[in-house]
Amino acid sequence: MTMFDNHSVSQAFASLGNVFGSHVTPEPLEDATVLTVNTRLAQQLGFSPEQLNRDEFRQIMAAECGLPGVKPFAMKYTGHQFGTYNPFLGDGRGVLLGEIQDNEGSWQDFHLKGSGQTPYSRQADGRAVLRSSIREFLCSVAMKGLASLQQTPLRSQAVTPLYGVKNKKRRLHCCVLHQAMCVLVISSTSFIQNNTMTWRSSLTI
Repeated sequence: MTMFDNHSVSQAFASLGNVFGSHVTPEPLEDATVLTVNTRLAQQLGFSPEQLNRDEFRQIMAAECGLPGVKPFAMKYTGHQFGTYNPFLGDGRGVLLGEIQDNEGSWQDFHLKGSGQTPYSRQADGRAVLRSSIREFLCSVAMKGLASLQQTPLRSQAVTPLYGVKNKKRRLHCCVLHQAMCVLVISSTSFIQNNTMTWRSSLTI
């Protein structure tokens, strides 16, 4: 029995086809451990404390396995970057695992951030740095608590760090900095954005 046996799992966005993205296989983090979990959100999504302690949960957080019956999907979009229109944007370090139904009957997107390269990574390695992911985790929870958004904000489900195995290297002032990597698991009612519509409108119908 898996932790998703009692959940309705869908892949509605990916079913729109390759025009809106590409199916990819996430690159797992080796020897990863769960750092923290937004337990309130996990309960809303229908996961019990016992399920969160399973190794299956850690495997999903570390991109070692996905949701049952679905294939991860990197979303394509386009728009302006640094003041110039860029037609090559997309999820360069993230994948949409799928959509699951929460306790209130609403569909929530389940997304990995920092799970490796996709067709939209360009020159990057597709990984996320631990320190900036912690900031995103804390800020998203704070935004929910402050009710600064009327709709469900982007909220981090878990942060999975990795130390010393495949650390990200970033060159700065002739030095190579070794930084801890992680996978940030985030959920939202939708990850469709304005740039998704910009990409669709740029296509010839």
